[in-house]
Amino acid sequence: MPADGSHRIAALAAVTMCSRNIKISVVLFLVLIPIFAALPHNHNLSKRSNFFDLECKGIFNKTMFFRLDRICEDCYQLFRETSIHRLCKANCFVHETFGDCLKVLLIDDEEISQLQHYLKVINGSPYPQECFGSPFFNACIEALQLHEEMDKYNEWRDTLGRK
Repeated sequence: MPADGSHRIAALAAVTMCSRNIKISVVLFLVLIPIFAALPHNHNLSKRSNFFDLECKGIFNKTMFFRLDRICEDCYQLFRETSIHRLCKANCFVHETFGDCLKVLLIDDEEISQLQHYLKVINGSPYPQECFGSPFFNACIEALQLHEEMDKYNEWRDTLGRK
């Protein structure tokens, strides 16, 4: 009989221990969730996906993209109008609303010039001749004797220039 009683005690101890573990797990879960939610998050992935969502066809440069994005954020904060925020970013910051935001935010000419460079980088240069039509590029075509490839090259250049 004592052996049978010890099994009951052991079973009761196991149930008590199991329920204590569950209670501890629930408490830890409830305590840790708000802590993790309060930690700062690195939104690089979401910002990068935003880069592609805006149909940007150039190079993702975090600093440049965040600066352009900040212009739209500041404009939104000024007017609190979601359509302004959306239109400012439309077509990868090329919509006229972006220019309007620059004016309203009183961005100086020097910074506007820098922002125009940023736009070229993240949108891909709208002027492919800056790269492919340069004298250096043409000299490379000559040196590599790729004259017969020029028609194909011109077709590619036209396609790239159209976006």
